[in-house]
Amino acid sequence: MEPQNQSNEPNFNFHPDVKKNWFSRHMILGFVFLFAILAAIVAGLYYWQTVRQIPAIVDLPVHKVKVDPTATWQTYTNAQYGFEFKYPNDWNLSDESNADPNPLTKFSTVQVTKTVSDNDFSYAEFSSSLTEDSGIKNFQGAGPTMSIGGIDWNTHRDATGLGAEHKSLFLDTPYKNKFYTIELYPSDTDLSPVLTQILSTFKFTTPSIGTILTSKVYTNAKYGFQLTMPDSWTKYTVDEITPRPDDQVFPNTTILMFGLPLDHKLKDTADHFAVWWIAITPLNSWKKDACQSATTPGCDQGQELGRNSKYVFEKQIQQPPSPGSDCIDPNFKSQEPYLCSVYLDIFGLGIKDFKLLQ
Repeated sequence: MEPQNQSNEPNFNFHPDVKKNWFSRHMILGFVFLFAILAAIVAGLYYWQTVRQIPAIVDLPVHKVKVDPTATWQTYTNAQYGFEFKYPNDWNLSDESNADPNPLTKFSTVQVTKTVSDNDFSYAEFSSSLTEDSGIKNFQGAGPTMSIGGIDWNTHRDATGLGAEHKSLFLDTPYKNKFYTIELYPSDTDLSPVLTQILSTFKFTTPSIGTILTSKVYTNAKYGFQLTMPDSWTKYTVDEITPRPDDQVFPNTTILMFGLPLDHKLKDTADHFAVWWIAITPLNSWKKDACQSATTPGCDQGQELGRNSKYVFEKQIQQPPSPGSDCIDPNFKSQEPYLCSVYLDIFGLGIKDFKLLQ
């Protein structure tokens, strides 16, 4: 029996489908990978063209508009003494000025009041004059200064002396040759919000400040007269104070206030010191005995200097001369040499120095 012929070559059971399946599986994965890349590219393009073009949302700070509670309030303006303030629409305003024709003793007072009942009321009173109210120095309860309208004011808290249940806050200050006083009621400790708001609206407007003149002969073309000044008055000021319709005695009278410029001591509170004045009253409203209707003492029409077809001119002068008294003090005299040396010379001025213009 012949042995069987067996081949020594290895016998691989090779199947072509095996290779085909491997490539098929990897081809699918390749397509998936390629699709993912394409999808990422498309998404990137979409993001660039759309999302990147949308402006970023930024949280901006919110600014709250501050409402001024006094914006709709009424405004009182005093052109003669150069100040104004606001007050609520439901408060009543009254003029309490005296009828004194003398500008140096006359005071202008206006009061705004809110009355709820006989025992429940508030008021703010504003007074101004050309001379200091000496009575306020006697008030008790002096406190720290308070800045109002850009000026420091002295403060006092005291009873009004009128049987009021509460105390008042008094404030006073000299400013540009004038003196101002404010009274706020009630004020036992702190001011009420509405009184605080009224006070915050107070401000000086255009106070009269005299321009220094050097001419020996003062000429006023507006009213038609000339005045020869004393030889010693080498520099002086003139302020015009317009008529006040509320003046019970001289509602149509214009005042020309003559003053002396100050050198040092009072320079921080005034530019000049008022010494004397000429009252100019329209001829058709002038009364010889106008002071007889005055309800306050001290009314003085002064000395008539002259009259033309339109006006009557009267000279009035401050008595007694308080700067003259101050000049007794050597310190004051050394600081205000010009004022102290020429002040009294104005008393000799009279009709002979006054001339009407044609």
